[in-house]
Amino acid sequence: MKMTDIIKKDLRVVLRDRVALIFIFLMPIVLITILSFALGGMFDSGGVTIDRVRIAVVDNTAPDETLALSRAAGKDGAFDAGSLSLYAVLDSDEVSQFLSYTVTDEQTARTQLENGEIDAVVTIPKGFVSGMTGVMTGAGKGGLHIDVMRAKDRSLQAGIAAGIVRAYTDTLSDLSADMSILLDTALKGGIAPEALGRLDFRSFMEGLSHKDSISMDMRGIKARKALGSFSYYSIAITCMFVLYAAGQGSSFLLTESQENTLPRLRAAGVSVKKLLLGKSVAVFCLCMIQLIVLLGLSTLAFGLDWGDPLVFVLISVCVAVSITGLGVLLMVLMYRTGNPAVGSVFQSVIAQVFALFGGSFLPLSILPAFFSTAALFTPNGLAVMAYTGSVSGAPLSEILPYLGGSVLMGIALYFLGLKLFPKERRA
Repeated sequence: MKMTDIIKKDLRVVLRDRVALIFIFLMPIVLITILSFALGGMFDSGGVTIDRVRIAVVDNTAPDETLALSRAAGKDGAFDAGSLSLYAVLDSDEVSQFLSYTVTDEQTARTQLENGEIDAVVTIPKGFVSGMTGVMTGAGKGGLHIDVMRAKDRSLQAGIAAGIVRAYTDTLSDLSADMSILLDTALKGGIAPEALGRLDFRSFMEGLSHKDSISMDMRGIKARKALGSFSYYSIAITCMFVLYAAGQGSSFLLTESQENTLPRLRAAGVSVKKLLLGKSVAVFCLCMIQLIVLLGLSTLAFGLDWGDPLVFVLISVCVAVSITGLGVLLMVLMYRTGNPAVGSVFQSVIAQVFALFGGSFLPLSILPAFFSTAALFTPNGLAVMAYTGSVSGAPLSEILPYLGGSVLMGIALYFLGLKLFPKERRA
């Protein structure tokens, strides 16, 4: 028997079951509509309210580094070295409108982060200002790096802080490259090294230091869309009901056994790995169909915008992988016990617990921090975080950890199911 035959058979069983179709397609649409209208009051002006970003700055630079930077800027003060500092960006009118910071020590900053008092800790490492001196002289090598430690339960605010810091360091790196080009060109053009000090560095540096990268990043941050109730619950309820794709797939093996087709498959030389792979592909396809149908209907009914289509497809594939792994584990457990109640317990109890901690009922942003941490260990929680990040306009780099977590979870659950598969043949 070909693997494609196994896949087609399992999909036909589910797609011909009217009760299953109503449960995995119609019920989510009804719940999305009800919750979106009933709980829309939690969403301010069509979106989730984003609090002011709060960060702590741990400055490990030494006073002598700052002195060296000032000397590099020129004794006559031809260029304001302070305009290159991170504080100049944080204190700017544009950034200070939505971000506030305090300078503190590392231990205090970590405590504030753990207590939820701040959204991120920005650590300026020792030697950073010396690196900026290299920028001033054109001798800088490589990128300048500042560490950002994020709060897990406030990913959007922490992402904004990280975006600002990244834009700042990228600008400095570009500045260093431009200065190196200027100096190399001057030396190759026959200008003596001692004559470089008489060049008009002030105009050049000021022009470079006003690059658009930071302001463009600020515009990108401000352009992030707030999620309305329909957007949020279209994602949250879909990610809850996609769990039931795993529940539907949990009966695949036991049904084969009860219909006496499984022994024949095994006798025909179909290996355990091939059998489970075929069943897992069926679960994966069912999950992808469910995601496309539910989120597609939400788009048509509510006019929702899911952002970059390629990112949307990537997220959906990773979510389907995690659900597939869960489905394989459930079908092996049901097959081992010979008890259909395994699937019923999952759908009526475990899936509801996942939904609660994964943010399917209430947004994680208004729940205690523990829920956001727990959501990282649920397939639907990772899915909600990835989809909401994409819809709100977060860059792919912020979404990738959730996608990686989904894939790793799916692979781990799949191999756990393979490990638990009985070695003896069931009659």
